[in-house]
Amino acid sequence: MLTESRPTSWLVVTCVVVLALLGCTKRNADSDGLYTAVTDDGVVIKLKRYRPTPDADFIDGQPIVLFPGFIENYDIYTSHTPPERKIVYRKMTLPQPLAPWAEMDSYIEKDPMRYYSMAYYLWSQGYDVWLVNYRGQGRGAAKSERGSRLSNLDVLAAFDVPAAIDKVIAMTGRAPVIGGRSTGGLLCYLYLQGITIDVDTFLSDGYVPHVQSDENLIVERNTKTAGFIGFDPAGELDLITKRLLDTPLLWTFLGSRYFIDLDRIIGEVIGPLLPTAVNVGIIEVMFGTISLLNDVLSPILPDEVNLFAALDMWEVK
Repeated sequence: MLTESRPTSWLVVTCVVVLALLGCTKRNADSDGLYTAVTDDGVVIKLKRYRPTPDADFIDGQPIVLFPGFIENYDIYTSHTPPERKIVYRKMTLPQPLAPWAEMDSYIEKDPMRYYSMAYYLWSQGYDVWLVNYRGQGRGAAKSERGSRLSNLDVLAAFDVPAAIDKVIAMTGRAPVIGGRSTGGLLCYLYLQGITIDVDTFLSDGYVPHVQSDENLIVERNTKTAGFIGFDPAGELDLITKRLLDTPLLWTFLGSRYFIDLDRIIGEVIGPLLPTAVNVGIIEVMFGTISLLNDVLSPILPDEVNLFAALDMWEVK
């Protein structure tokens, strides 16, 4: 009897130890600020609770949830000098005079790039900052699942944004301020308008159905939100928004079931075809050309027709 029970006992002990280690791993992951949330269509997305260094404290203050712009990830808010880029940034100097909040700041003295971090600024002011990667965004451990190949901004607003906000509320017990840059601000605005998509149609019929605005969701979401911020909208051009946007031909195209799979084109064609240095060079030339044309044309063209001004969204001044 005793001999037969020993394997069972060791099995129980082993299971307990494994579960305990898994629990420690989970706690360690949370202590590093990386969290997961599951959307209504079953996609796992990643969130980061911000602190500038692993030895810094998380802030037990007003939560702020920031969503990134399109074709970005949450690192848009976490400007800092990566270890592998120290040589490139070694001669970097900060503007003088510094903003009062940054004077005598030890973290900025160690890494001047934090001066340009939205997440760090809010953290230094006592806010509990949470950052979100939509489906398919991020790298390494911070990469969110991709989910369905069919996706658009409506999908992000209906599924990803509510999942992220609910996760922050569950972890902090407080109503967060929500918002973001460009697309991030738009998606939060849609969230507050009660946007919803029929998840069964989306999963089973293979297309993105028309969105609906639910009056009950409007009340619920606005009640559990402490505030909204939106900054740096991109692509605002009166010529487009007032004269060209609301046309039957455009919406026939936008409402079709056909799409261009940019993830696959970039990840499986452009990425392997060209070295990273070449891709970076192409992007810098493209962005630089837009900025140059904006500088040249701004004194000449009215704002409502200057397309390059609308596209020059990375020009911080």
